[in-house]
Amino acid sequence: MNLFLDNITYRRKGARALALVGLPLFVRSGEIIAIVGPAGAGKTALLRYVGECSDGQGDVQIGSDGYESAED
Repeated sequence: MNLFLDNITYRRKGARALALVGLPLFVRSGEIIAIVGPAGAGKTALLRYVGECSDGQGDVQIGSDGYESAED
């Protein structure tokens, strides 16, 4: 499974502030990465976004020009 995100901007449903702005990320199958940062940096938002966009069966390739919202 590869993960390719291009220019992702994401806001959770009902939130005022954007959780992710212009995020690029590429992770190859078998790579181990760490998502680190201070509280409120968007670590959990990133994982939720990827989880919502993945069917769990193969590559996740996402490009976004607009705002994505998660259903709560």
